[in-house]
Amino acid sequence: MSAAAQAQPSTALAPAPAVNIVGDIKIHDRKGSDPIASAGSGGGGGNTKSSYDPRISTKIAAKEKAGESYYSFEYFPPKLDEGKYALYDRLEEMSHLSPSFIDITWRLRSQKLSVEVASTAQQLCGVECQLHICVAGLTKTQLVEILGQVRKAGIRNILALRGDPLDGQSEFKPIPDGCRYSSDLVELIRAQPWGNEFSVGVAGYPEGLGECSYADELKHLKLKVDAGADYIISQLFWDVPKFLKWIKDCRAIGITVPILAGLLPIQSYASFRAMSKLNPQVSVPPEITAAVEAIKNDDKAIREVNQF
Repeated sequence: MSAAAQAQPSTALAPAPAVNIVGDIKIHDRKGSDPIASAGSGGGGGNTKSSYDPRISTKIAAKEKAGESYYSFEYFPPKLDEGKYALYDRLEEMSHLSPSFIDITWRLRSQKLSVEVASTAQQLCGVECQLHICVAGLTKTQLVEILGQVRKAGIRNILALRGDPLDGQSEFKPIPDGCRYSSDLVELIRAQPWGNEFSVGVAGYPEGLGECSYADELKHLKLKVDAGADYIISQLFWDVPKFLKWIKDCRAIGITVPILAGLLPIQSYASFRAMSKLNPQVSVPPEITAAVEAIKNDDKAIREVNQF
């Protein structure tokens, strides 16, 4: 799984969100008088009299300084253009839950749609949107062009990811003049004249991806941060003690940026099983398995298991 946290779609057109951070925050209204109304959405990174900073890293720093909690929702963009309208309805509905920001994941074969959805979602919900961008299948030149489009669309938050192996590949291989690692994308962003306009997040894997040792995984994460990442969002996890140990191990090697927990609410027995198979390296505590198995035919009851 290439994103920090993912969710199975509840319908073909309206994906259910994954929760990135736990907490509560007051929503800003882009349509009202709040400074956010005049920032970020004008395109092209033009000057604004507002002192509002649209970068998520700034929001996180302010909330952590104040000792306040916060959360975000993550959505899959639709595969087809017509599906975006159902997603917009879902986004507007869930904006009343007051997320601090929202995430839109990346689709290599529909890049323009991903950018369009992220830009529209940002304006529709009145909160900042973080767009996931994967390096898989793209040259550095193409990535810079995409970043320019993202900037013009008023988006100032990127989750830099490597992405999964392309179709037909058993393991990830960069294309000619492409990026090999997500740290390369972070460096590419920061190398642009306008690179520091963006807040850049990266993914962390508490139990690894199974591609290298746990120690090497931590070293790779440190490289991402050293390249200029502002914060880390973890892959989904079920075992809280292992997650907390991973945070300590990150701090022990000098990673000081905020680490956000990627949480996946259990929607049904089928989705729970599917995500467990998709992420075999993510351990599931016996008590969670037992609780879900006991009510596997009752989706409503399963959703209440999220209160564990």
